[in-house]
Amino acid sequence: MVEELCVTALFDELVVSSRRRTVAVLPFYHASGFWAFLYCLLDGCHTIIMKTFHPISMLRIVQKYEIDTLNVVPSILSFLCRVDVDGFDVSSLSTVLCGSSPLGKELINSFLTKFPGVQNLIQGYGMTEVVVLSHITPLGIIDERRLGSCGKLLPGFEAILRDENGRLIHDPNCSGELYIKSPTVMRGYLNSENDQEPFDQDGWFRTGDILYYDDDGFFYVVDRVKDLIKVNGVQVAPSEIEDTILILPYVREVGVIGIDDPEHGQVPKAFIVLQEGEDEEHAKKSILELVKTKLSPVKQLRGGIEVRMELPKTSSGKVKRYALRQLYK
Repeated sequence: MVEELCVTALFDELVVSSRRRTVAVLPFYHASGFWAFLYCLLDGCHTIIMKTFHPISMLRIVQKYEIDTLNVVPSILSFLCRVDVDGFDVSSLSTVLCGSSPLGKELINSFLTKFPGVQNLIQGYGMTEVVVLSHITPLGIIDERRLGSCGKLLPGFEAILRDENGRLIHDPNCSGELYIKSPTVMRGYLNSENDQEPFDQDGWFRTGDILYYDDDGFFYVVDRVKDLIKVNGVQVAPSEIEDTILILPYVREVGVIGIDDPEHGQVPKAFIVLQEGEDEEHAKKSILELVKTKLSPVKQLRGGIEVRMELPKTSSGKVKRYALRQLYK
């Protein structure tokens, strides 16, 4: 249940200073897609609506309509990094807003190399329950030190982090679950028997996401609490393993989950979709070698790699890890 005050409180904090040309590719019932739609109405933007996403179709639209701004999710950036852009004029593209799931440094660097005209790569953090955005990175020259950050708290928001035992975290660079307070936070879930369940006794909203902040107050998303893999008692974020695997050009999609293991408690297992015509055994061997080289021992794919024709995904293109866990069971 989101009151009108929640929406106006968000837009009171947004300063719009330009007229843009954008592509609407995320569904309007998705929080990020809905926010981008309202943003365009507020600003009077030209918006080209895509019925379904395809990287070549998007590049054609960028060229034809001289699109300067994209509002996307990491999976779309990944697809754009894997197509040949040499035949398209994408020089108009200067600003990209990306959210919905963690955006790894490897993917960011790959995208910025392929689209050198992008001057603003704006990342944010939020959810439907807080009227989309609670954190956002500032406009301006891309800061290499902040790659992967979802930004700072927007005005009107308060945030705390708690460890897995519920204790407050007071130090930077220490991961914990994010709790939020703001006028934009929902009142509760409609028709829920206990619509106050996601709130603690002091009124803090529990997000279910693990984040940390640096010395300058920039926040970084680690992963969902329920998706963390506990290997030998150490919490492993599947998104870090996924970002590493997606470096390989022949991997189209990847999802990593934790599976039970008698020796380690849990171990990571990867589900992948390969580009057409790729050799499965060679791909598996290369992935294992890459992960061994780049990641620590607890992040190794001891659960193996399974190649599939497709992975279950949400309407915004995120891999459904919970569905992968059901598939494995």
